[in-house]
Amino acid sequence: AKNLFNRYRDNLTLVEINRLLNSNASRGIKNVASLLRDHIAKPNFSNFQDNFTLSQVREEPGLYQGCFVIWKGKITNLLISETDIRFTFLVGYHDEEELEGTLPTVLGFAANLSNGDNLEILAQLIFEETHLRLQGLSIHELD
Repeated sequence: AKNLFNRYRDNLTLVEINRLLNSNASRGIKNVASLLRDHIAKPNFSNFQDNFTLSQVREEPGLYQGCFVIWKGKITNLLISETDIRFTFLVGYHDEEELEGTLPTVLGFAANLSNGDNLEILAQLIFEETHLRLQGLSIHELD
């Protein structure tokens, strides 16, 4: 994990940290892994590396907790409040050919969105109990 971190491969570093935290490694190693996790920077569209597919994430969800993804899809069930924007993200359905899956998504920033909009989203994977959701960091509207 440290080698990946030193090469600025933060997403892969997070996977290795999660692997250590979910293993039978010593408490000391887990503490170091947790400290390393605290130094992971949030990416943006210009510096993002090492994307994961929805099928990879669903195969071993514990490995991807807190990791970042860029996925294309379509918005449905849009709810806009004073504090956030929530919608169901239809992953892979931006071209209306293949629906890879649906995920609840939260944006903590203002955006001019409508149901049916096609987006590319940079988001953090959040696992709550047995459910996966996306915490959006940035969006790019697709034509």
